[in-house]
Amino acid sequence: MQLSSDRLKPTLHPAYARLICAYFVRQGIEIDEVLESTNLDWESLSIDANFISFEQFSRLAKRSIELTAKPWVGFDIGLAIQTGHHGSLGYGAVVSPSVNEAVSFVVHYMSTRQRIFEARYQTTPYGMEAKLELTISLDDDLEFVTCAILGLVFRMAVTITGHRLENARIRFPYPEPEWVDEYHKLIPNNEFEFSCSNISLEIPKEYLDLVCLTHEASAFQMAKSECERIKTSQERGNDILQQVRTRLLDQHQEFMSLEEMATTLSMSPRTLMRKLKEEGSSYQDVLDDVRKEYAIWYLTKTDMTIDEVCESLGYMDASNFSRTFKRWIGTTPSLFRKTYKEQ
Repeated sequence: MQLSSDRLKPTLHPAYARLICAYFVRQGIEIDEVLESTNLDWESLSIDANFISFEQFSRLAKRSIELTAKPWVGFDIGLAIQTGHHGSLGYGAVVSPSVNEAVSFVVHYMSTRQRIFEARYQTTPYGMEAKLELTISLDDDLEFVTCAILGLVFRMAVTITGHRLENARIRFPYPEPEWVDEYHKLIPNNEFEFSCSNISLEIPKEYLDLVCLTHEASAFQMAKSECERIKTSQERGNDILQQVRTRLLDQHQEFMSLEEMATTLSMSPRTLMRKLKEEGSSYQDVLDDVRKEYAIWYLTKTDMTIDEVCESLGYMDASNFSRTFKRWIGTTPSLFRKTYKEQ
């Protein structure tokens, strides 16, 4: 599989990884068992507000399917997530004047919670069509993510209106699976079309006209202001830690030194160190995290030798890399690869 550094860049709010863990805890499964083989740490995950990479989320998605033996489990998880768990985005949807306004609001500010899709919508003779265009390659995670996002939408729809969304036209970007009957059971009375170019949801006009149960004009304006603030902050790159991580991921071989990174960001090394410290991190912490994610990718998705992985990540010798990897993951690179292939 060709390396796509976009899958290693900050992509998704960590709340969604935490909510997946919570879903399984309600099923009686311990968090340690949920996170087994994902290389995610609950202690860090539970307190970190920084976006996680899609590759990190992908490992949790695969673990979810493994635990349930249900390729459509994304639907179950999405339908179980309360609208209020989407932060200001969910709050704005709940207090929107109508479903039409709620759809417009969510599409416009969806980027404050994720960077997997670019969303847009258009009016159609049938009602309104919302399209999600992928910004990264999802590979074999496409079904899980599609089901999860649709589950979230259908849960949000019934929350804000008190009525299930029916007679919608849903387009899936993959062939019809043999378990399609499970889709119909979970979101009944809707029209499905498969092998489409994008994820698409066309909502009938009569549903769009429904008034939201808890609409409130002043609260809606507050939610818009907060989402606009978050979106502007993200676009301006005010988060130094995310900027540093993204720039390091773009290199993935000859990583910049602290001094070089500071120059790239138009600040002194001391200022960069201070800003990272304010975000609870350090340059070495970010560099180690990037190296760890690349190491996991190389060992699980390529046929590179351990020596080649070591050289690619800038380590002087394989023994030093092996010791560092064991500190990160708890096992050696060779044993980690062997275990992954067996699984």
